[in-house]
Parts: sequence; C-alpha cells; structure tokens
Amino acid sequence: MFCPKCGNPNVVDVFCATCLREQKPLVTGFKDVQVQVCSNCGRVQHHGRWQENDAPAAFIASIIGEHVVLAPYAKADRVTVAPFPLPLKSGLKVTGDAEITVHGRASEKAKPYDEAYSFPYEIQNTLCPRCSKLGTQYFEGTLQVRNETQEAKKFLREYLKGTSASVAKAERAGTGTDYYLTNKRVVEMAARALQERFGGLIKSSAQLFSHNKMSSKDIYRVTWFIELPPFVEGDAVSDGKECLLVVERGKRIKFFSPKRGRYVFHEYKDETWERLPVHETSVSSVRPHLMVLHPETFQAVRPANIAPHPHAAGENVKVVLDGSKVYLYDVGKKDE
Repeated sequence: MFCPKCGNPNVVDVFCATCLREQKPLVTGFKDVQVQVCSNCGRVQHHGRWQENDAPAAFIASIIGEHVVLAPYAKADRVTVAPFPLPLKSGLKVTGDAEITVHGRASEKAKPYDEAYSFPYEIQNTLCPRCSKLGTQYFEGTLQVRNETQEAKKFLREYLKGTSASVAKAERAGTGTDYYLTNKRVVEMAARALQERFGGLIKSSAQLFSHNKMSSKDIYRVTWFIELPPFVEGDAVSDGKECLLVVERGKRIKFFSPKRGRYVFHEYKDETWERLPVHETSVSSVRPHLMVLHPETFQAVRPANIAPHPHAAGENVKVVLDGSKVYLYDVGKKDE
C-alpha cells in the first residue's frame, strides 16, 4: 500500500505521516504560556501562584506540554518537550522555541506516529515575593564544610548545578567554608552527597527564623555540618591503634592495614587521626629476612609487616614510621 499523494510506502492512515499532517494535523495550535521564574530560589509562577519545584526548566516544560491544542479527531498517547536552556538571572527575559513531539494518531484506524512542532516561549526571570522581600541574601540553610579540599569544592559546585538551590553567599571558616543555600532540602542532600563521596562526620540543627501568619507555621533555617576526613587517597594515617594506608574515601573508607596485610573498612567518626610521613629508603638485604634502612637512624631494621610481593637488595621502597615501628608502604597487591 502506497500513499496516494506522494507514493511513500510507509502509510499510517491512507496517507503517509507527512501528507497526513497536511490533511489532518494532530495539533491545531498552542495556548499562550505566561510563566515567571524566580532567579533566586527557582520557584515558578503559573496561574497566579508561585509553586515549589526542584527543576524549574523541567517544571516549565511540563506546563508547555499542557498548552498544546490537539485537533478534535486526534488521539495523543504522549506529548514530549525537549530540554531547553533556562538561565536564572533576575530581569532576564528568556525566549526561544521548545521542540515538541506529539505521539498519537489522527483516527482510531491509524497507526501511531510522531509529529514534531516548535513552540515559541517567553519566560521572565524575576524575584518571587518571598525572595524580593528578603533580598538577594535570602537563604534557607547553611552547609558548613570542614577539612575542605579543592576536590571537595569542585564536587560540591558540580552537585549544586543539578539542584534548584543557589549559593547566596560563601564565607571562609576555619578549615573550610560556610555555604548559605536558598533551599534547605538541598543543604541536607549536599551534605549527604559529600559524605557518600568522601566520607565524614555530619551533624544537623535547626533555628527558628520567622513565623508565617498565613499558614500559622514556624519557618526554620537549617544548618548541616560535615567534617571531611583530614586525609586523601595515598596518605598514611594512624587512628591511635595501627598504621593504615588510605585506598579509597567514601561513607565507608577503604584502608589497607600493613600490620594485618589486608584491606579494612571504617566509617569516619569523631576520632583523632594522625597523618604519618612517608619516607623513601632502600632494601639493605633480603636474607634471612627482608631488611630496610631506617630513614632517620640509617640502621638496618626489619619491617613490622610482611612484604606482599618480592623485593631485591638495593631496591628503593617507601616506608611509614609509626612510633618505633617501620612499615613497608605497600598496598597489598596480592589482595587486588
């Protein structure tokens, strides 16, 4: 069977999809979309009401999909709106064309097919009443990060890009930074994401901020504190009990214990961790026992741990000093 108009063999309902659109399009028009988005907190105003959401662009896309006017005969299974950029900057007017795909049919007998349309939109960036009243320094919670590294800063910056929160301000504090965020739910999520990636100790508290007379509810600002481990992969540390080599950070940190010759896992807790210096030295002999030169006394000493792989006399090796003991800095290759 061929399309009687163009001869295309891919017929969906007497005609092919292209010719059928000329005869019986699935969409006859679009309703006007009047949307404003708060550039500070991401809330969206629609039908005169400011609505909370975690992703303003996706929320507005769903609104656009609802404003597609279908033909009376059309049967639509779904309307899909392609992602579009939504820069958040107060006073900025965002215009463009949203790419819309309607999957449906022009009659009961037709095969389902797709029709693509461009929906012109205009979105006004502004400040919602709450943010305009409280000013640009408005925030709902504080994320306090300690023992912060450049890697942790980059991780947090990339993480916040995928949320509805913005950083109202950031202040250096102690060994880290206090981040004032515009969404208190994101404060907790960010703290837990940091802990999941790097490990650490987290605590939380809430403080009464104001009272909403309309809803008769108290409004609280939250504070989430995370103390990241004061070490990174490759460091040698002591928890006061034994020397441990840091293999991988996370909620459960992976260490290698030279003393036990195997991997161990610990959650980071409120403990005193000491970073142990790593020294370079050489193997003085291998028989009858493996001996290395002590990096401080230069005396031949026997390492407190068993070498996980063979060494040769004169070979350069790394060692860790933990009190009077010397450990070979080897992350057990036999266990990998």
